[in-house]
Order: sequence, then C-alpha cells, then structure tokens
Amino acid sequence: MPKSWDEYGLKDWLRLRPIVVRYKHARFLVRYFILTRKPALAGDTESIVRAARDSRVLTTVAFNAPAKVFLQIRAVKKFVPNNLHIIADNSSDDKLAEQIHKVAREEGVFYVRMPRCPWSGKEGGLSHGLGMTWIWRNVIKKAKPQAFGFIDHDIYPTAASDPFARLTEYPVAGRVWIRPPRWHLWAGFCFFRFDAVANLKLNFIRDFFADLDTGGGNWHPLYRKLDHQKVPDPGVRFEPILPGVSVEECRVEWLGAWLHEDNDWRALYGKQERDFMTEKFVVVSDRLTKILGKV
Repeated sequence: MPKSWDEYGLKDWLRLRPIVVRYKHARFLVRYFILTRKPALAGDTESIVRAARDSRVLTTVAFNAPAKVFLQIRAVKKFVPNNLHIIADNSSDDKLAEQIHKVAREEGVFYVRMPRCPWSGKEGGLSHGLGMTWIWRNVIKKAKPQAFGFIDHDIYPTAASDPFARLTEYPVAGRVWIRPPRWHLWAGFCFFRFDAVANLKLNFIRDFFADLDTGGGNWHPLYRKLDHQKVPDPGVRFEPILPGVSVEECRVEWLGAWLHEDNDWRALYGKQERDFMTEKFVVVSDRLTKILGKV
C-alpha cells in the first residue's frame, strides 16, 4: 500500500502525487494479480502441495545460481531437520534453470519453476517479491502447513539450526528491517506460523511507494498489527571474507549460525575493477565444503 494520506506534504498535494501514486499502484496490482495466477513452467505443484500438508516448508527463491543452490541444499539437509525444502526457481536464464532443476532432482528436493517475470536487472526485488507471492498463493495456502519460511539462495546454515522453533513464541520470526515509520522481515530470512496468517491477503511485493523493500507489501495485512521488538530476530554481524580486503569493501553476514554471502550491489551499475562476488563465493564454497565434510 502507498503511504497514508497524512504522510504527504503540501507540495505533494499540489502535484496530485497521492492520487497519481494510488492510480499507479492499482494498475500495478492488476498486473501482479494476473502474474501470480499463471501456471508453473516446470515442476508438479500438486505433488508439492500434498507433501507440504501439516509440515514445515522451507522455500528457497533461486535465481541463476546452480552452484549456490547445490551448496545450500547440502547444508540444509545436514543442519535444518524436519522440514520440506522447496527450490522455487525464479531464474531468467533457461540453461541455468535446467541446471538448478537437475541439482534439485539429484538431491531429492522438490522443485518448481515459477512463471516468467517481466521485471529483471535492477528491479530484481520486484521479481523476487512476485515469486514469493506466487508460492504463497499456489502452494502454501493450498497445503496449509504448520509453518513456512523463505530464504535466499546464498544463505547457508553452518550448524544445527531450527528457524521455525521460535514461532511458538511469536507468529513471525526472522531478520527485522526497520523502515520508519514501518518495518518488515527481510525477504531472504523470514518465517511464519501458518495459522496466524492463513486468512490474510499476504503480498510480498516490493512497495516502492511506501519506501519498503521486498516483502514490505505485508505491512498493511500483517506487520502493522505486530510488535517488531517481540520478533525473534537472530541479529546480524559482519565478517571480512577476502584477505587484505576491508569489511566495507567485501563481507559476509552472519544471522546466528546462517552465513549469508550478501550481494555486491555495485555490480548492478556496471563492470567493476575487481569481481568480489566470484572471489567471495570461492572462499565461502571452500569453507562450507570443509564444514559439511566434518559432519
């Protein structure tokens, strides 16, 4: 939802900005509504729905990264017990999507490739949010699991972890992002108790008009009714990952025992002198392989 009427100033009203914003938002939602009702490009959603009933569903939103998906599946198998892991493929590259499908199939993990998204590149947050909403409407709501959650494809558990455990304390859990005067859970690590949201019109849209990132569209139906200070949040700490490179230049994030590669957003704006993302993945992959080999 856009900002409330009283959040606009005189200059905004003189330019009719509140009216224009609501018109654009309504037009966008019509398109969004149509896209979330398109069928999957690959995968048997009905089988996934049957398997997900009364379970705890962990959904990875994947995008053009088969090697990361492979590592994550292995890590989740080792360290996150008693859940149904789904790879929800949002890839824009058909060949990479085929590789991700192969990885999921060989590792015995459920796979679904979501409908193509018209947004890409610097608007990847819109694509990601659409994918999450598609899974919610086409899998989660039909399956009615005990709980469900979403993770990015580049976040890996490194020790025994149960991200659903603290949902007994509060209806949602995950990494809280404050966007005054609002807040929402980070789309890459968010978990929900199904009975608490079953009747809500969840929408994981990236709500630009309200200054909210991916998942922020749930402010109106969900988050505004909750207290962010009560949300079980693992917190975040940063670690420099490349020798001789500062944490400001290149880092990983830790959310409890979960290692998040984190993006180098500079790469979105053109070629960089140094490919930190590729170098970082090499180090992260080596570290995770050693950790998994010890278990």
